[in-house]
Amino acid sequence: VKDRGNATDTIRVKSTDPLGASQTNSLNITLRNQNEGLWILNPLENQTVTEGQLLEYSVGNATFYDEDGDPLFRWSDSSSWFHFNNETDKFVGTAPNSAVGMEKVTLLAEDPYGVKNETSFYVRVNGIPTEVGLYPAFIAENQPIGTVAGYLNTTDPDAQDQGLHI
Repeated sequence: VKDRGNATDTIRVKSTDPLGASQTNSLNITLRNQNEGLWILNPLENQTVTEGQLLEYSVGNATFYDEDGDPLFRWSDSSSWFHFNNETDKFVGTAPNSAVGMEKVTLLAEDPYGVKNETSFYVRVNGIPTEVGLYPAFIAENQPIGTVAGYLNTTDPDAQDQGLHI
């Protein structure tokens, strides 16, 4: 049944006794609209960015669904660098070095009557290696092909990252 807002209807009841006397009464029934909830229609996907890089994530206006069709205000205040714009439906931000790691970001929605819901996703910020070096960086003259020229060393702030040395 489609929600049609408030509705009033009148029911007329006629009572007749065995001698034929009758009485008619009216009864007014009013159904009041109830503000329905907000549903998460499309969960948000986790994101990955490298520090110093711009991340733009369009969430679209179909993340939440309001059964009443009310306009929704959406916001997020869970990140110091990744900000949500309700008019463009986008998160935008440049990941600083201080954000390296995983961060939970929450998007909230509220209808004009105070009904709220929220959904979260994670942003992984990868750090850039802070040092790359070749030790030792010399080889003796006339060495055969395949001679080890040195060892590559990297320092990476992401403890879980492994350096790829080619």
